[in-house]
Amino acid sequence: MFSNTKIANNEYDNATLVIYNELLKQNFYDGGIINCPYIENENIVDYLTLIPRIPSEFL
Repeated sequence: MFSNTKIANNEYDNATLVIYNELLKQNFYDGGIINCPYIENENIVDYLTLIPRIPSEFL
């Protein structure tokens, strides 16, 4: 799970962003990656990117 706000604020190190981008390339298909709001106390705090886990036989 990656925080879009943290990405925008450069809060992830470069190695993490490389992994994030690689997962996007490997898994971006209709229905595969989900962006959703993270809500606390009825307020949207952030938007999250959920990336499905890949079975090891596909790596």
